[in-house]
Amino acid sequence: MEELKIKRTELEENNKSISLKDYSSRLIWIGLLCWLSEFAVGVSFFSLPPLINEIKESFAISNAEVGLLMAIPNIAFVVFSIFIGIFVDKWGSYKSSLISLCLMGIPGILKGFSVNYFQFFILTSIQSLGVVIVRPTINKMIKSKFPKQHYGKALGMVSTGMASGIIFVFFFTPLIKIFWKWIILFYSFIPLLILIIYLNNRSLLESSDWLIEKHFAFSSLIIKDWRVYYVGLFYFVTTLTYFGLTSWLPQFLQQEEFLFQPSWASALMIFTGIFSAIFIPFIFDWIKNKMFFVKLIVIGLGLSVYYLIKVPGIYKIFIIALLGILNGPIRPMLNTLAIDLVKKGQEIGKITGLLLTLANIGGFLGVWLIGLIKDSTQSFYSGFILLAFFSVIAAIIPIKLWNKKI
Repeated sequence: MEELKIKRTELEENNKSISLKDYSSRLIWIGLLCWLSEFAVGVSFFSLPPLINEIKESFAISNAEVGLLMAIPNIAFVVFSIFIGIFVDKWGSYKSSLISLCLMGIPGILKGFSVNYFQFFILTSIQSLGVVIVRPTINKMIKSKFPKQHYGKALGMVSTGMASGIIFVFFFTPLIKIFWKWIILFYSFIPLLILIIYLNNRSLLESSDWLIEKHFAFSSLIIKDWRVYYVGLFYFVTTLTYFGLTSWLPQFLQQEEFLFQPSWASALMIFTGIFSAIFIPFIFDWIKNKMFFVKLIVIGLGLSVYYLIKVPGIYKIFIIALLGILNGPIRPMLNTLAIDLVKKGQEIGKITGLLLTLANIGGFLGVWLIGLIKDSTQSFYSGFILLAFFSVIAAIIPIKLWNKKI
């Protein structure tokens, strides 16, 4: 154990003096591999929504059953994130990546040969475990292989992978004029192709995978550093706001008689979010009081939701673009805060698992609450104001509580 600590300390000291330029090709390639894992998540997670009608007809199932099918990954995040995070701490980032890609690819291929809803449901559940493994694995890999001063920009670039996977699926699915199960098969080969790339880079990925707990024990699921729960609060609130907003945005704009296609508004949020997720974390890496900056972004997010229901007509498009800009970098910034808190690298998986659990609970509640309020009031106004309120309240919790600048 002492030898592990010495090795970790030496690497961290070296990282302080190493610039990205000195070994940019190595870091860029590792970042690209992480990006590909996130891309595989986007493809696996969102391959079903464009095929809803085909799945309903093939299995003769209801909308509720289709909804349950699409909710499986979210349920998996809530139930298994902490436990999987602990296993990632034991396995290390390289082995965890291989397992996650296998779980996303192989069950997906078998789904293409499923003959009933039950088989499809079970295979989707297994596939979702691979999706859950990716997030703590990437945090662990970034922590172990990138210098501290580049955490934010690395996580920002990598975070665009999932959005790119979503865009890929929604763009290509309508263009592929084949039986829907063959489309599922096609998308399922993508994680396996990425798996081959990982296997061909084993020496690179294992060379500094030093955040593996050699003397691992399931001593406790409790994380003692209260600041992790403070970061978790922001995960919960921002995911609640984002999912509550994006899930109901098209219907809200239809209610407002928006001049443009409502689905374009969601696409605009994704695109502006991708760009801000790349550029804002570059600034974030150089900011000393990172939590204060996060609070400003979250307040801006809450106020933007409020003004979305206040500004008239065409001006909403600017607020929608701003919402994407503000939301895009939040997850990379919170991930930077989380992995920067970790002194024992072995706990990265467990911490990421906790944050993912809180985020997905927030996402579920955001979608459910807005729908519930809409049914009760016949309007989205009260629900959106509630989202804005949650964001602002979370952000104005006294900054002095964060007793260590990150």
